[in-house]
Formats: sequence, C-alpha cells, structure tokens
Amino acid sequence: AEDSLGKFMRRYANFLMKTWVKVLVLVVFLLMFAVMVISASKLEQEFDFKDVLPSGSYAADFWTAHNEYMGISGLRPKIFFRGVDQSDESIQKQMQEYVDDLVN
Repeated sequence: AEDSLGKFMRRYANFLMKTWVKVLVLVVFLLMFAVMVISASKLEQEFDFKDVLPSGSYAADFWTAHNEYMGISGLRPKIFFRGVDQSDESIQKQMQEYVDDLVN
C-alpha cells in the first residue's frame, strides 16, 4: 500500500520526464536568464557622499549650495600666478613644474 505522497511524487516525476515538459522548462529558464542578464546590465552603482552627512549640518548645506551654483560635485582647485611675467618661457616652465609638483 503506497501512501498518497508517494503516488503524487510518482505522477509528478513521470510528468517532468515528458519531452515537451523538459523543453518547456528549458525555454522558460532561458527566457528568465535572458531577462535577468538584461536587467543586470542596466544596474548602476552610485555613491553620493552627501548621503552620509547629517542633514542640516553646515557641510551638507555647503555641498547642496555648491552643487546648485557650481554644477559639479567636487571642488576644482585654481592656481593664480601674480606678479610674474607669464610670457617669459623660463617663468612658464617654473609655473608648469609647480603645478606638476602639486598634482603628483
């Protein structure tokens, strides 16, 4: 005497072993896989450091205003050379070396 669970499992196994069911399972799997690959290719990773700043802090307010008025997320350093003859090639070389030293 076989119990009802055993009978169900036997019928289910026989059903899964049919050729058209195998093909259907494979097609459904491949379709789901394709959808997941397409979805994964559209994922983007983004980190905005303002998210970790306390809301209402001066730093958060500064960066909000900075991005609103400057349109960039970081500061762009500027170097001004005053009181030098910028047309002189040796001065130009010294200015370039100074900037290179700052960058490196």
